[in-house]
Amino acid sequence: MSRSLFVHCGLPVVLLGAVALPGAARAESSVTVYGLADVSVKYVDNFGGGRRISQDSGDQQGPRLGFQGSEDLSGGLRTIFVIETGLNLDTGGFAQGGAPFGRQVYLGFTSPLGTFTAGRQYDFMADLGAFHGVWQGTGTLDWNLGDNDRVSGQRLDNSLKYVFSTDAMAIGAMYSLRETSGAAHTPSASSFLGKYSSNGWSMAAAATLMQNAPVAPFATLGVPEFFGVPTMSANVAAAPVVADHVDNYGAGVGYTVGAWSLMGLITETRYAQGPAKEVLQNRSLAARYATSSGLVYAASVADSSMGSASWKRAALAADYFLSKRTDLYLYVVKELASGPGTRAVLFTTAPSSGSEQHAVVAGIRHKF
Repeated sequence: MSRSLFVHCGLPVVLLGAVALPGAARAESSVTVYGLADVSVKYVDNFGGGRRISQDSGDQQGPRLGFQGSEDLSGGLRTIFVIETGLNLDTGGFAQGGAPFGRQVYLGFTSPLGTFTAGRQYDFMADLGAFHGVWQGTGTLDWNLGDNDRVSGQRLDNSLKYVFSTDAMAIGAMYSLRETSGAAHTPSASSFLGKYSSNGWSMAAAATLMQNAPVAPFATLGVPEFFGVPTMSANVAAAPVVADHVDNYGAGVGYTVGAWSLMGLITETRYAQGPAKEVLQNRSLAARYATSSGLVYAASVADSSMGSASWKRAALAADYFLSKRTDLYLYVVKELASGPGTRAVLFTTAPSSGSEQHAVVAGIRHKF
């Protein structure tokens, strides 16, 4: 599976053996318990108008605890499942809005003909995360504006997903069921993927098309208007807008040679509500250098635009691996906004009171 589905850090620790099936050959089953812990201290110079120092969880990767299993049904056919919960280490609560297993939960089959799964799953825009600076180590705050392009990894409920892959390529399609009879405003979505890799090169294109999707334009974009309507009233952010359509498209390319990795990514998000339309475009470049001593350096630059508003962002990071499973990280991120009334807003922070926002984050991560 790709990294967009789960972190490959687990070891089979619960069950590895054979299960006797009546009238059938013995089938090999396995269950893996895996997880990730990430906690940090973060400084933001303009968090809604004031400085803020906080202890946070997931500023490099989202903490999780998961169970992954499979059963060999013979003939190349296997049953597979993943049950994964997101955690907040700073509070002890569940992430993903408090859902007990909000990161992902799915069950399905895999065979030489492909993999079919059903449940709450990442859409294919998440596969483009590999071409963004955050996956190279520049930190969660470096994701594109509000993750409106879904590249950080967002999920679709009630989804059916199919992927066919070889060593060099993969194609996929996904659909999220509406599940409400006659309800015109119930969300539904579809997603598509194509990717290829060879001789150090990797490239991918993806799309996720959503109906009746919520958008929080001030909280995630810092813009004064959206669909021609003010996003603030008496200094209070307006309620999220439910757009008729939110369509995401993206393409990325990367090259790895020796200790160097170079990545580029372009995404576009198209919003529509009746005749009103908005288009958000993001462009980013990232580089990563891994030394033989366990120290990894990463850097990224990005710019975004929507109408008269534009944003520029840069990040620098250093990550020291004490072992294969434990590392210490430090990164700095800066965003500069321009355009009438447009504010800077780094991912997971509150909009600044002006056009600039800076953050410094130091933390520790452990995988198991």
